[in-house]
Amino acid sequence: MGKIKIIGYKIMINPNYPLPSLRCTLENGEYFDMSAIPIDAAIAIERLANGVDLTSDPRMILALVLAEIPAIESALKESIEEVIIDDIIRYGVSYVYCASVKIKINGKFIRRIMVPSSAIVLALLAGANVYVDEKFVSSQLVEKGG
Repeated sequence: MGKIKIIGYKIMINPNYPLPSLRCTLENGEYFDMSAIPIDAAIAIERLANGVDLTSDPRMILALVLAEIPAIESALKESIEEVIIDDIIRYGVSYVYCASVKIKINGKFIRRIMVPSSAIVLALLAGANVYVDEKFVSSQLVEKGG
């Protein structure tokens, strides 16, 4: 199986559900959706990817503060190679996606498993590409982008 690059992000708010969803637009024109995105990750993704503020709260979340520190941005750009949403695990009574983050430390690459929305925020801060394993795209009821 291969991987498909994510080229766009859109946070979706459903007033009948407490947590936002994330729609990822893929380079092949399909969508990959994830639900129950933590609020701070949703705020960061929408701001970093689209320049849109989801809240009028004057307090900043950690990711947006980090985005303003040039030394952090530089270190992340040098260290974060890519993110791949590539696994699913049982968590409680449901299943959740996992993301592998390829990180370069002292010239060596390591892999860390993260919550996908947090990994996407990290990739957006670093300017790194994010991919989804095509097995998850083919298993979702996806629609073509327009």
